[in-house]
Amino acid sequence: MKEKKQNVILSAIKRMIFPVILVAIIVGVAIYIINFKTPADEDAVIEPYAYTGEEETVTIENDNLRLVMDAATTQFSLEVKDSGKIWYSNPVGAADDAMAQVEEKAKLQSPLLMSYAVVTGLETTYNTFAYSTSNGIYEIVKEGDNSIRVNYSLGNIEKEYAIPPVIVEADFDTLRGVMEQKDADFVKDYYKKYDINKPGKKDNVDVLKEKYPIYEQSVIY
Repeated sequence: MKEKKQNVILSAIKRMIFPVILVAIIVGVAIYIINFKTPADEDAVIEPYAYTGEEETVTIENDNLRLVMDAATTQFSLEVKDSGKIWYSNPVGAADDAMAQVEEKAKLQSPLLMSYAVVTGLETTYNTFAYSTSNGIYEIVKEGDNSIRVNYSLGNIEKEYAIPPVIVEADFDTLRGVMEQKDADFVKDYYKKYDINKPGKKDNVDVLKEKYPIYEQSVIY
């Protein structure tokens, strides 16, 4: 009887071994995923390319072919001179495609798509229309008469503005004039206006005159 009970216990233990091991493996994998950290990227300032907008179209050709590029989008056409046949880098009228969703429409207008995956396996795709040409972060380089190269910066670019601690009103307005509206509004809220002809209740005119001599001749921020 005692031996029979031992066999029953051993059999029960054996049945439990696999589920326990499986649970341990699942818990171990879960802990690894939770605590896994991708290698920290080194912070590096990379200056993006900048399109100057000097040309509307760029053309290169030889005896057989003619390539015409729209400098604003980098989309291009390639014509075979003998036959007059034209090949387009992108579907004609892609910007007006009523059936395409926003992301797909951007891809249709992109001469280049770039996909990459990080170590965790997550894949990301950038298109040149939304992440480069629309933001003006690219450059077109003509290399001789028969070669052209486009350098794209891809990604979400944050603009930074270097502004002085004190600035006269005319320069302040000029600086804000080249900013996007949300940035211009932010900068205006950051500064305070000082006008010697209309001093605020808390403005110490004598201190301001001593600290900022230009205050006597111009409105300052």
